Amino acid sequence: MADLDIPAILDRAADHIDRVGWHQGSLYDSTQSDEAVIDCRVCAIGAINVALHSTPNFPDVQAEADAHDIAAAVEEFLGLSSEGADLPDWNDADGRTQAEVTAALRDTADSLRTEASR
Repeated sequence: MADLDIPAILDRAADHIDRVGWHQGSLYDSTQSDEAVIDCRVCAIGAINVALHSTPNFPDVQAEADAHDIAAAVEEFLGLSSEGADLPDWNDADGRTQAEVTAALRDTADSLRTEASR
């Protein structure tokens, strides 16, 4: 993965969800056929993709790897790895809310910034 500012990417991803809305079950809400794909509701990974590539889709294999590497930081922050879950599973869990998703993205960003300043 290139030198990416992961905290900034996570902040942009959370901002994007705040702007367009949050989605479960796929990278973006394809039922919003009147909207450009970048303006459709997105899941956490879709939002990370938008922050990285201006599209909720994976433009190529490297982009998919980068998005999953960034998602791994959120997974570690949430303790999902020890539960055998990943960010898409967590995003799609029954009862999950948009506020929880954006908070997880922003809180992970803050935690990474704190770690880097030590």
